[in-house]
Amino acid sequence: MLKEFEPTYASVHVTGTDGSGKQFSIYIQMGEKQGDWVIGLSQTPIKGTPKTPST
Repeated sequence: MLKEFEPTYASVHVTGTDGSGKQFSIYIQMGEKQGDWVIGLSQTPIKGTPKTPST
């Protein structure tokens, strides 16, 4: 764990090597929910007016 912001929220630094031998490094924010540590996944907000899916 890189930094614990509070008992249920932390930042983790993960390093490794992928299947092709290339090294990687990523920081992941994790939170505790009902006794389990989870990773929150999201996407970049859409600029402008979001479109609704067609039916």
